[in-house]
Amino acid sequence: MQIGTTRRTATAALLLLSMAVPASAGPAADGNPLVGGGTPIIAIWQESAGFGPNGWEPCLRAAVWADGRAVFGKDPKAWGRDLLVGRIAAPRLAQLRREVRATGVFALKGTAYLVPDAEVDCVSLQFDGMKQTLYWDECESPTYGANSRPTPNYLALKKAWRAVNQLVVEALPRQAAPLPARFRQPPRSWYAKRAIQSN
Repeated sequence: MQIGTTRRTATAALLLLSMAVPASAGPAADGNPLVGGGTPIIAIWQESAGFGPNGWEPCLRAAVWADGRAVFGKDPKAWGRDLLVGRIAAPRLAQLRREVRATGVFALKGTAYLVPDAEVDCVSLQFDGMKQTLYWDECESPTYGANSRPTPNYLALKKAWRAVNQLVVEALPRQAAPLPARFRQPPRSWYAKRAIQSN
């Protein structure tokens, strides 16, 4: 009885993982089960928590591929390590791409606002011939980092960041299954642009 249960659990785990990474993708890069299926068109992740309580282990908020596959945190509004896998229907994905473009995120002049030894969060977009990667720490304290002297470019990044995150979270599928895998540092292909501190 236990052997049958174990086999069913293993089979279910393989089916779920196949939704995130197609069988033809080959071995996942760096042992990360989420990167073998190619570069997502939208990805939001925490690269580092800095010296915070979560240490240096990355967390995924959401990653969406061109075919609608979506891997995301159980609570995508927070940084967690429990992942779900599902699929966004093609019409909804097309709508999401239009809405993301409409935020003006691809026209931002400032794309990186980081503080030494602090959290590093990333939003990467690569679709419709456009590429963008934003770097921030989602900290809103008025005396912290760029918040102490906010420039128009910084305020534009924060506005676009919030809008993109909200749009992605709202588009995530309601029907999803647990993914028995952990997110690890993604490959360089996930980074459309380097983190060069902006004014």
